[in-house]
Amino acid sequence: MRIESILAMVSVACFGASAALAASSVAEVDFENSGTAQTSELTDGIASAICFDAGGQPGLLNLVQGAGLGVVGGASDQLLDSTESLSLRFSGDGKAVASHFSYTVNVANNGDGDGLSGETTVYGFGASGELLGNVSVSGTGTKQISPLFSQELSRILIVPKDNDSIRLEDFGLVAYGPTSSIEFESEPTQQVAQIDQDGITVTALDAASQPADVNTVNGFGLVVEGGPSDTLVDSGESVRFDFDGVAGRAWYQVLEAGNGDGDGLIGESRVYAWTANNHLLGNVLVSGTGTFNVTALFGGQPISFFRVYARDSDWIRIRRVAFACPGSVGAGPAPACPGDLDGDDDTDVLDFSVFLIDFGCGAP
Repeated sequence: MRIESILAMVSVACFGASAALAASSVAEVDFENSGTAQTSELTDGIASAICFDAGGQPGLLNLVQGAGLGVVGGASDQLLDSTESLSLRFSGDGKAVASHFSYTVNVANNGDGDGLSGETTVYGFGASGELLGNVSVSGTGTKQISPLFSQELSRILIVPKDNDSIRLEDFGLVAYGPTSSIEFESEPTQQVAQIDQDGITVTALDAASQPADVNTVNGFGLVVEGGPSDTLVDSGESVRFDFDGVAGRAWYQVLEAGNGDGDGLIGESRVYAWTANNHLLGNVLVSGTGTFNVTALFGGQPISFFRVYARDSDWIRIRRVAFACPGSVGAGPAPACPGDLDGDDDTDVLDFSVFLIDFGCGAP
């Protein structure tokens, strides 16, 4: 039960004081060059770290200059052993989330002789602290964690396994503004021409492409009035989501989906997205339930609104829609180190992450 208790603690843990967050922020914690110290919590701007010992209790982080980060106890104070765990968290205001969660392993040991060193389970948590699942990684080098999950993350928990151990060199993330979202499943039952809430406007079209009312049905989510059912987004109907401003990250969740054409694919839908100047980015066919990262579907480009069409006689119910503000790289003086976009006097994966956020955007 040790890991279950740790996951519960991490999901509700408060790490120090939350940092005020601008439109975007980049954080990189360089464990290898942060001096030598032992502490229960390490906070650097918008990034924080805590650890748990072999008994699942809060432990001591061990920073060693020139080496990196380990945890006191276990087989070595300079390593994160398989009996220990480390939580890395974004400390922005409210329910803000971050993308490009990554950390670098400079030492990885193989304790079970299976040929894989530094085997680790990484747990990801969403904006409200909810557990999103886990992934397995191994070896040394930079571990890009965010792409392994379908949502932005607020924190991760790193747990070595199979008697392996690791040492961390650094930890980085790119943070976005607080997430705005509508939880349709929890909204009261209503039928309206449009929904305006938390910077998001929701409208709908019927199968004849005429304006239709949107319904929120408590416990069922977002649906469209008319068609075969007033409690579904029926085939041919569509829902449009407009954002106040441009979304650097946008996604929606499908609660339920049905298959009307017998092809084995449920909830077949076509997603269209537009940029800030109303330029159509194209359309993508999706199916199934769960979270759909609209930004990722269109190559990471900022989005001002998108529309979801149910098709092929299939239907869906939408649970949630959310977006976060994008980052921007200021035009100020050129950095002393060419390519240093995050201002830390070097060039690394964090600078590339900043570049990716704004790639394809026009000049202001």
